[in-house]
Amino acid sequence: AILRTSGVVQSQEAFQNVFFVDGFKDNYSYLDLSAGDVNDWATDVTAGTLPQGTVNTTQGCRILALYRGRPVMAGLPEDPHNWFMGRSGDAFDWDYSPPTTDALMPVAGNNADAGKLEDIISALIPYQDDLLFMGGDHSFWVMRGDPAAGGQIDNVSRQIGIVGSLAYAWDPFGTLFWMAQNGLYRFSPNSAQPELVSKGRLDKTFGNIDLAVSNVLLSYDRDAQGLHIYISPVTEPASASRHWFWDARTDSFWPDEFPIVLGPTALHVYDADDPDDRAMWLGGYDGYVRFMDKTALNDDTTAIDSFFSFPIFHPGSPTRQFQLNECLVNTDADGGASTALSIFRGHTPEEVAVETIAIFTKTLAAGRNLPIPKRIRGNALRFMLRNQAAGETWAYENGSAKFVSAGRMRAGL
Repeated sequence: AILRTSGVVQSQEAFQNVFFVDGFKDNYSYLDLSAGDVNDWATDVTAGTLPQGTVNTTQGCRILALYRGRPVMAGLPEDPHNWFMGRSGDAFDWDYSPPTTDALMPVAGNNADAGKLEDIISALIPYQDDLLFMGGDHSFWVMRGDPAAGGQIDNVSRQIGIVGSLAYAWDPFGTLFWMAQNGLYRFSPNSAQPELVSKGRLDKTFGNIDLAVSNVLLSYDRDAQGLHIYISPVTEPASASRHWFWDARTDSFWPDEFPIVLGPTALHVYDADDPDDRAMWLGGYDGYVRFMDKTALNDDTTAIDSFFSFPIFHPGSPTRQFQLNECLVNTDADGGASTALSIFRGHTPEEVAVETIAIFTKTLAAGRNLPIPKRIRGNALRFMLRNQAAGETWAYENGSAKFVSAGRMRAGL
């Protein structure tokens, strides 16, 4: 079988194999890690059959997870409310009516007391061997225990859903993050209700994601202590996509952007024994798999354009101006000598936020710098540091600026 080349392919490692689903029955596959061979999963099933459509027999499941040693599937178009579990410890046994029943036997929503989900299943999210969160289109549920041994499904919310099968991540403390239609949520181990993390900050941005043409991928970065939120079109776009990073230390959101071809279209956290080999792998539209290298000074021989804008200075009032008399910026002494300070001016904070032409630019020395005597009148200023040189690193250490009142605001700057 050849897995689809567009859309989402989901995988799950279990029992020295990696299993793959993509929504088509003929594409059920698995990689034998011992032999290094890719095989047809449906052909090698020893009991029962893998889930497939009854009217349209080409259909297969598109969501895959592992819970209590069971392979779990969902997302069958003809039966979107149903879930399917293979035998615990055996991904090749899918016989729901064996001659002898036991607590490890295969089970599905349509033949278990737990029943099907009220909502269309959008994601399967296991938490250890205790819980299986089941995200719906506009609801959230949790399976407790094993459905073949009295397990049950309880509702968490009938208003909050999840936008995709990979739109979730766990932090090291057991907190679940996921993207719903109206923003980023989290559910802590001791919480009674989900919390909207992005409330009042990116409501319109997250609420306007076109889920018909975009995939949302989440991954928690232990080194950066935050959450990556990747919003990537299903097909390669004409312009770079806007992603986000949520910093857990400051509870702040930061925009993120990659070259178009990098996507990412898929991600995997490679948690190797050697700390130097641990990395987040990102799949791109070009078929390459890349990782973030914190020691790299260039991006595949291309200079890295890095910049940072300080919060807008607006010490004046709507009717009065101020004057900058002097500023000072010190950078990392071990960094490069190509970092530039640029100052932008505008009538209002909104105007200076989008201003692209600097009124003043100066290249800084690495380490300590002398105060810069520069007089600039205005009502709002924006300071930006930028380095576009190949083979250089830089960091901001500290700085200051001196302002004085400059009288009433004038028609011109």
